[in-house]
Amino acid sequence: MWANELTQLLSIGPTKLSVLLFYLRLFGRPSRAFTIINISLICITLMWMTSFFFANVFKCSPVYAELVPNPPRTSTCIDETKMFMSEAYSNVILDVLILSLPVPMSVCLFQLRLVGQVMGGVDLLLVYKMQLCWRKKIGVFIMFFLGAL
Repeated sequence: MWANELTQLLSIGPTKLSVLLFYLRLFGRPSRAFTIINISLICITLMWMTSFFFANVFKCSPVYAELVPNPPRTSTCIDETKMFMSEAYSNVILDVLILSLPVPMSVCLFQLRLVGQVMGGVDLLLVYKMQLCWRKKIGVFIMFFLGAL
C-alpha cells in the first residue's frame, strides 16, 4: 500500500507537468498573463508533488512503522484520512486550474480590438488564435474536451 501511494504521486505529478509544458509548446506565449499563470502552475505542481511525496514517506515516526505489520508502541502516525482528503481536494483543484488554462482567460475572453471607430475581432479561445485549418482546430477542441472528462 505504501509503495502504491508513492508511485501514484510520482505518476500524477509528472503528468500534470507534461500537460503544462505541452501548453507552452502548443500555444507559445500568447500573452504575458498566460505565461505567468502557466509557469506558476508548474511551480505549484512541483511543490504539490514534492510535499505530498514526503508527507507520505514520513507519515509515521519511525518511518519503518508504516511497513511492519506490528509497529512498536512508541511509533506515532499522522491521521491518514485527513492527509489523503487534502491530497485529493488539492489534486482536483489543480486539475481544474490546469484544464481551464487554455479556455478563455480574463485577458483573452472577449478581447476587443478597436481600430479607430470600428470594432475588431473577438478572440474567444486561445485555440481560435492558433494558425491551423478549421479541421485541426476542431480536433484540438475535441482533445481538450475529452481531457476534461
